[in-house]
Amino acid sequence: MRLLKNQVKFSTVRSCPFCGGVPKVSKCGDQRDLWYVRCTECCETPIDWGEAKVDIDAAIKVYNKRADFAEHLIRIYNRVKSKENEDEIQ
Repeated sequence: MRLLKNQVKFSTVRSCPFCGGVPKVSKCGDQRDLWYVRCTECCETPIDWGEAKVDIDAAIKVYNKRADFAEHLIRIYNRVKSKENEDEIQ
């Protein structure tokens, strides 16, 4: 597949950190001139709407960075909950 300068392969976008769903790069903004990434299944996004970008690559980079961080927080939360459950059982 041949890509133009500002295009990226869809596979470079990480899966949704909340449900594992497929993300979609979409336009937003009053003039439809900004890009953001949001899950097609749960409609969540780990980015703030103020972080929409003029460039597709930049929108994907922000999403992937936040998706990594969200997954990290979810792992920590699950470890804490697991520890609390173990303490309750004992």
